[in-house]
Amino acid sequence: MPFIIPVGTISSSERCGPLCFKTPDAVLPAQLTMRSDPVKALGQATAFALVGGITAFLLRPTDIFGHQLPLSVVLTRGTELHGLNRLLIPLAHRSFNEVVAGLLLGAILGFLVSALSGRR
Repeated sequence: MPFIIPVGTISSSERCGPLCFKTPDAVLPAQLTMRSDPVKALGQATAFALVGGITAFLLRPTDIFGHQLPLSVVLTRGTELHGLNRLLIPLAHRSFNEVVAGLLLGAILGFLVSALSGRR
């Protein structure tokens, strides 16, 4: 049995946000539809993902001397480290994981902002 959300009387001529309940003037089960432009949503998600990735990269962890690993080491997850620098491989893994998490959180936030900005 489908989940039915009871709604009040909503005129079909009323303008609604990104999550619109399409119902006639009578009380019927709601059909949830997206009203935002998918290209705009993808663009905002990409922009927010970029900002999230850059922020995560700038805030990445440091070694015991207070230095951050270079971008090339972070993106390769420390595979190019040799000698004593191999001790920094776990730090490179953690830095990479934090950058990916920043990208994902930024993309999710971008989609949410896109969905909420279409409610006007």
